[in-house]
Amino acid sequence: MAHRRRTYLLFLGSLILIAAQAFGMGATATAAGSPSRVVQHAQLNSTFTPSAQGAGTATGGATDEIPPHEPNSKTIRHGSASGVPVTAGNAVVGGQLSGFGGFNALSHLDQRAAGTGQYANTQFSLEPPDQGLCVGNGDVVEAVNNALQVFTTSGSALTVPIALSQFFGTKPEINRSVSPVVYGDFISDPRCYFDPGTGRWFLTELEMALDPATGDFAAPSHQFIAVSQSADPTGTWAIYSLNTTDDGMNGTPSDPGCPCFGDQPLIGADANGFYITTNEYGITSSAYNGGQVYAFSKAGLESGANTNAVRIDAGAMLTAGGLPAFSIQPATSPNQGYEAANNGTAYFMSAMDLGA
Repeated sequence: MAHRRRTYLLFLGSLILIAAQAFGMGATATAAGSPSRVVQHAQLNSTFTPSAQGAGTATGGATDEIPPHEPNSKTIRHGSASGVPVTAGNAVVGGQLSGFGGFNALSHLDQRAAGTGQYANTQFSLEPPDQGLCVGNGDVVEAVNNALQVFTTSGSALTVPIALSQFFGTKPEINRSVSPVVYGDFISDPRCYFDPGTGRWFLTELEMALDPATGDFAAPSHQFIAVSQSADPTGTWAIYSLNTTDDGMNGTPSDPGCPCFGDQPLIGADANGFYITTNEYGITSSAYNGGQVYAFSKAGLESGANTNAVRIDAGAMLTAGGLPAFSIQPATSPNQGYEAANNGTAYFMSAMDLGA
């Protein structure tokens, strides 16, 4: 979920070795927290076809367009599928980006109209889009709240807009075909990464249950991780699920104020590890338990041979301002820039403004 903040970056020295040594240079580590598991395989080319509803205008009132539990008002937009074209060679800000070319990617309407079969007409209207974007091998993978599409770097669409709830196999966000409407699962905050060393794509998304009648947040919560099975992002992806409820149920730790969810997940990677960090908030309480770090074997996720997470509770690690670690950003340092000292070193930065 989107929040605005001023970001002050701080080096968390006590965190670097704990996370990095889990997978670096043959070091051993004990798996903690909830292991992830393969829940399904999604194949973009064969599974998803253009929706029968096409690119028509999204309809519906505020009560079924916007999740009623959202604390901040959202803007409902019913825009055209076409926008102002961006042509190659545009010069902006005094020519600093002269020669840059762009293309129209996912729009709000694409998000709202995505989904086929049982997922047709089940998308919320969410703003801002919380974009995840990654580029590699001449392809572009873009995810927004809550749709996914693959393009070439020249702007040619390789897939149609895909509902992320359909891609990850969650319950449709809202069933508008019945009265009263029925709420399913809330998903948000996509992140995307292309690994140049292995040629694989990574896509993450948080998930939380909704009360079917009211749409209020409910347990359980999860973090989804999708990993492409080849360098082709339009092919098959393996999808993993990490339980972030942390209420002592289903093998999770019992954290204060939980059931909880992992808000604003951030991702990073190095030669050996793939890292996800979250801010742990109570679902039905005002608890904030600080930042959480989940370290995975990158090769293990890619092959499915080792999908366990090493969980590091960074809530007790205070920043220079005396506040708990918050919005911890893992560095991305692929093979060429990987720090091999101390059995492998990963770097993380933390924000210091929890309330902005």
